[in-house]
Amino acid sequence: MKIFSILLVLTMFLSPVYIFAAPITNFGGVISYAMPCPCSANWVLFILDKRGAILPLIYQPGVSLLYMMYQPRPVVNTLGSFVPGGVCSTGKKCIPYPTLGTIFQMGTSMTIAP
Repeated sequence: MKIFSILLVLTMFLSPVYIFAAPITNFGGVISYAMPCPCSANWVLFILDKRGAILPLIYQPGVSLLYMMYQPRPVVNTLGSFVPGGVCSTGKKCIPYPTLGTIFQMGTSMTIAP
């Protein structure tokens, strides 16, 4: 029994540990539209990036960290990062709306985008 306990402890400490974390992806562009999600108490921001792609990202008040100018609204420039996952439920039946992820941190500009 003693040998089994020693082998178990050694196995626990000498085994490799794998850590899986969600990848953080950067984004930047102009907020073109903001859609409220009343069932999940958040917003989907549609961000038009410099390539012309539209990124539907969730802005979760109290979770998404805002930096200078604090304006998550349409027609301002934005820069930040997001993590995959998150839910925007909208409509009368609270149907989930597909998004790319949830904004982790975001900064906005003071001036209106050109």
